[in-house]
Amino acid sequence: MKAIYFGVEQLFETATTYTGVFLFKESSTKLSFAIPKSKDLNSLVYSEKLYNSDFNFNFSLDNDSNPIINKIAQHKKVSEIFQGVFQGIIPMGDDIQVLKGEIKGDFFYGFSNALKEEIKIEKGVVKPLLKGENIQRYMQCQSDIYIFYPHYTNENGKTKVIEEIQLKTLYPLAYSYILNFKVKLTEKKIKYKTNADYWFSLHRSRESYLFENEKIITPQLQNKPSFTLDNSKFYADAGGYMILNKKGSNLNLKSYLGILNSKLFYYFIKKTSTPYNNNYYYFKTNYIEPFGIPTLSDDMSRRISERVEKIITNKIDGESTIELEDEIDNLVYQLYCLSDQEIDIIENA
Repeated sequence: MKAIYFGVEQLFETATTYTGVFLFKESSTKLSFAIPKSKDLNSLVYSEKLYNSDFNFNFSLDNDSNPIINKIAQHKKVSEIFQGVFQGIIPMGDDIQVLKGEIKGDFFYGFSNALKEEIKIEKGVVKPLLKGENIQRYMQCQSDIYIFYPHYTNENGKTKVIEEIQLKTLYPLAYSYILNFKVKLTEKKIKYKTNADYWFSLHRSRESYLFENEKIITPQLQNKPSFTLDNSKFYADAGGYMILNKKGSNLNLKSYLGILNSKLFYYFIKKTSTPYNNNYYYFKTNYIEPFGIPTLSDDMSRRISERVEKIITNKIDGESTIELEDEIDNLVYQLYCLSDQEIDIIENA
């Protein structure tokens, strides 16, 4: 079997498809592979690997990175430490359900892209929303965007859709607004095979407690880790992913924020996920959850979280955070017991 993997090199001028060439041979036990640095295929250098039915190959891993990734894999995964990594809300239409504006008294005043005009609706049916571009590394979350959210939490703690008659009765202005789009939203519900009786609801509302609690949050597509902490009960759209403590857990999220923004975590992402244009990577559930994190001693947790707090303060004051971030990287290297050679590999990756 032979494979040529082009990574972020795009071969076709009119397509953004990521390309690989694979030649299969029955009963083959060796994989010959090449990773060209350009589109020039005249001087390919092939490497070989033996494989069997259990073979799992990652083009990004090599003899330098394998030992580092193996050290990371020895520890509890993010999926085991936390409640999980959750994607934000998916609306039925951004132009209809995502609104820019502000709360004044009992009402939301804002602009509807769908109507191309200012609207006024009850504040009880909107939630403050973060889009991917509002989520920045170590920065306090801020946004003037809101999501039309006709959902509530029932007595069992589950998020449910408000019945249409209740929406009309409790939030008449909001109902009058969303009624403009009943035909369009109903068609979408039918298309996506969801309940058209709730034509006014979001496509994926998620459980509201995910947003109402303190959380680490990241935009999904970045060229470096851009995690930050939110304790202002912002909701997030589909471009945001959230990490929450397990119920009853009191883990210090600031210390884990430092680890997730570290060079080591970014090295892990670059070696275990797929690059996109301009070396951007997806920071989403299936790429974040496998990351292993050692058990933090009280001292290590304190040392990282203190620096994270200073970084957040410096960001607010417009001061440099480079030295503090370097200190966190060094603490993370200690945490994983990395050798000088391994640290050098990560620093120069």
